[in-house]
Amino acid sequence: MYATNDFLKIHSCLRVALLSFKYYFPIPIPMKPLDLIHESLEKRVIVELRGNREYRGILEGYDHPHLNLVLKKVEEFINGEQTRTVEQVMVRGDNIIYISP
Repeated sequence: MYATNDFLKIHSCLRVALLSFKYYFPIPIPMKPLDLIHESLEKRVIVELRGNREYRGILEGYDHPHLNLVLKKVEEFINGEQTRTVEQVMVRGDNIIYISP
């Protein structure tokens, strides 16, 4: 068995190891979906839509209640193949399956 001093040494070593682990590997704080979308403004996003359609472009704006999007410099993909490039697109929120930053 361990003596009391040995136990205290082990306890303090474990405590230091755990504290340094938290310092070097901080636990990420989960973000709310709207916060993530807001941070994606003026950045490239991928928007998957109904009907096997996908838009890849820069998120220029969105509205809060309906999640309608405005994208610029958009590449449109249908069934995985690029069909056209458009300068600006407005996407109705009801058609969105997911948004990937």
